[in-house]
Amino acid sequence: MPQMTPISEFELRLADRVACATFPVGHSHKRFIRGISAASKLSDRGRWYLAFIANRYRWQYKLSEEQWAWIRERLSGDIPGRQTERETEPSSATPDIGGPSLRNRKQTVIVQP
Repeated sequence: MPQMTPISEFELRLADRVACATFPVGHSHKRFIRGISAASKLSDRGRWYLAFIANRYRWQYKLSEEQWAWIRERLSGDIPGRQTERETEPSSATPDIGGPSLRNRKQTVIVQP
């Protein structure tokens, strides 16, 4: 399970600023941002998502240079907990039924930082 840490005052101010933006009706961005409070806890992926939303709706509000630096820092790396596909060899327990689909199959793996 991802490490959840309390939201900082800086992140709370950023979320309050972003909450003033106009979101599409019933969109998950709106639910996420408006659900953030002083008692909230966020994982690394939640912080990345906050930065992603702030960047996506950036034309609707003004942010300080410090807030933009935080957003750029969060978005510069990989998405925390992102699922990637890796090539794997078929296991010896997998019966070969003659089709090439079992060879070089792709497996979804969660990458932890």
